[in-house]
Amino acid sequence: MKKPNKYLIFALSLAIVNLIVIFLIFGIFKNTESRSLIETAHWISGMEYDPIAMCGGAALRPLAPALSLPFEALGEGTGLVIQSIIFYLLCVYFVFKITELIYKDGKQALFASILYAFAIPALKYSLAFHTTNVGSWFFCIFSIYLTLLYFKKQNEKLIIFNGLISGIGVLMKESGGLGILFFAAMILLSKEFGFKEKVLKIIKFASIFLIPIIFWEVLVSILAPSFQVTSHSKLLSHTITYEIKGGPTESFRVLLYGLSLLTTFGLLGWLLVFWGALKEWKNKNKERIKILLALIPFSFIFLVWPCPDPRHVFIVGTLGALLGSYGLINLKKIFKNKTIGLVLVIIIISLYVIFNYYSYYINDSLPFIDFEDLLHFLKVPN
Repeated sequence: MKKPNKYLIFALSLAIVNLIVIFLIFGIFKNTESRSLIETAHWISGMEYDPIAMCGGAALRPLAPALSLPFEALGEGTGLVIQSIIFYLLCVYFVFKITELIYKDGKQALFASILYAFAIPALKYSLAFHTTNVGSWFFCIFSIYLTLLYFKKQNEKLIIFNGLISGIGVLMKESGGLGILFFAAMILLSKEFGFKEKVLKIIKFASIFLIPIIFWEVLVSILAPSFQVTSHSKLLSHTITYEIKGGPTESFRVLLYGLSLLTTFGLLGWLLVFWGALKEWKNKNKERIKILLALIPFSFIFLVWPCPDPRHVFIVGTLGALLGSYGLINLKKIFKNKTIGLVLVIIIISLYVIFNYYSYYINDSLPFIDFEDLLHFLKVPN
């Protein structure tokens, strides 16, 4: 009988304690998606709904409202809070499994899980009332895990399952399907397959990926032809155009990208990430370098988004947790005395957690910038 993974149990236990602390200190987070998601749940269940409050693109993101329905008897929106908690714990679980798969080190997997679980966006959205961010993070992380599992087991069924999971992720939120980028990058960087085989594998993934998306778009166009937006391509085009017109200038947008990145892991977290990246570069493990390179397009796709925000930018969370945990492991190895190295790591992790809690506590608007207020304050023209 296989022994329980003590590091995994500890990681999940910390995540649960974190949820309790977040609830006691900050409560449950609410945002502008709330009414829209509630009305979408009403529409799905056949109840009366407000088509104005239910914005045009909400019908294309039915997964969160649909999953919340079994719990709605407990109170309006309760199901969305419950699923945010479940998806948060699953994110922590799969970040652990991904790190363990790549580095084969339980301690490092624990460190990666902590870095992810206590990142500032995770603190804010893990107990989210009516938001789809944590769910979209989960589908991306799960897809990354399935891709790595495919390269380990070479089971073609995993391509089909992975494509389906990523396609379903789009029905949570468009960013939930970004796992397709990591899969494609891994295939293209692989030396195991010829060019023709690479193309066929990507086509297989993409074909399965499109099935749930197209099926739901057709269903929406039949059931609700009056909705303004009935396809994801139109929704993305409309959103990007709107944010370009109403968002910051090009030069100021660069500053916002930097601020959004900083307010994911915080200053200390990013120092660990850069240290881990430096050590990876020096060690030159070809297999790990390939995986990390494949994660780059996936992790920085937010750069195409006109108005960056930490909840969008946190797609970089998996890559950051991997590199940051590698940085921690290497800091620990600096000292010959294992006890001193362990104490140092515990101090750094404690400071990381305290700093991120404090960043959230002192000013809720600092890590999650209100663009209109910020632009007005700095007098940057729209």
